[in-house]
Order: sequence, then structure tokens, then C-alpha cells
Amino acid sequence: MICIPITAGSIDDVISEMSLASGYADIIELRLDYISGIENAGACLEKALSIKTRPVIVTNRSKGEGGKF
Repeated sequence: MICIPITAGSIDDVISEMSLASGYADIIELRLDYISGIENAGACLEKALSIKTRPVIVTNRSKGEGGKF
């Protein structure tokens, strides 16, 4: 099983990278902590998940866990 993390900085880049990764991955990890200006997380998630063709794990990692949140 292949999981590809998406660490894009904008929602438009997230959508582009998710589309590309779907050709290779069995599952995609969407890293919310990398998206800048994600004040409206609900709308961002809805937009990103509306195009998914593979299962998606959504994570928001703290700095203590190696993330940017």
C-alpha cells in the first residue's frame, strides 16, 4: 500500500497535487498544517475532498510531532 502525503501551501496546490498523487497512491494524507491561511478550514476541506478519487487521511501535526501547527 502506498500513501502519499500532500504538503502543499495553498488549497489550489492541494487540489493539483491530490489529482496527480491519485494516479500513484492507494491512500492520500492531506497535511492541514502545511496550508497557509487555512482560517476557513471547513471550506478548504470540502473543496479538496470533493475531487478525491482515493481514500484520504486528514492530519494536522503540531511542531512537537514534526508538523507546522
